[in-house]
Amino acid sequence: MSPSPQILLRYFKMGGFPLLWDKFRQACFSQESYLVLCRTFDIENSSLKAEAQLTRSDLGSVTTLAANGTGIEFKKLEPAAICDLLSAWPREFSGMRKHLMLLERELLERFATDIPGFGVWFGGNLGGALWCTEWEGWRDIPETLKLHEPYEIKNFFILDRFRGWSLGGKLLTFAGQQMALLQRCVALSRVMSERHASLTAHRKAGFVLIGCIREGCLLGRYHSRFTSLDHAHQ
Repeated sequence: MSPSPQILLRYFKMGGFPLLWDKFRQACFSQESYLVLCRTFDIENSSLKAEAQLTRSDLGSVTTLAANGTGIEFKKLEPAAICDLLSAWPREFSGMRKHLMLLERELLERFATDIPGFGVWFGGNLGGALWCTEWEGWRDIPETLKLHEPYEIKNFFILDRFRGWSLGGKLLTFAGQQMALLQRCVALSRVMSERHASLTAHRKAGFVLIGCIREGCLLGRYHSRFTSLDHAHQ
């Protein structure tokens, strides 16, 4: 549906005409194409399967050492990281999230609704992050995948200065293993074809390309079409 006048007014007050137009354009006339990657994660420790189902508050952290001895910590994102996230947010992420006030509001809402997010800290500094959100029902994927209740890797990034340490693939793997503890084992990720670093990280984490999805919005109506890899090669 199209944004309400109240929503548009709020965006205008925060960012003027550029922000207002950006929101209106996305809500009414947008079209994007993405590669779709998938991986199924299993609970490595079979004893966990016999225990009571874990909750998101039970998710843990992993600390390792880089080749130079620097500590690398993977853990669930907490509200205390909000300032680091705002500073690190990549410019290439489109939409209203470029505006810090709106981005902060959205991130706080994710924490308030307990959307799982995971980050990597390199030498005590935030090096990257991602979220695991519900796969939106209007997005077209094969029915066999829908049966597994997949989640989506969203807003995945590794800061430029922390690249070269394979942090991206390790963060994706850590997030997938943590989600598997919540009985959510199938991860999907939409990646633009020009984001080569992201594609490399996904492949290192065991994700495979299953097809592409073309989606957009016309006058407030969302639409999408998934093309499987096999069909694309025919």
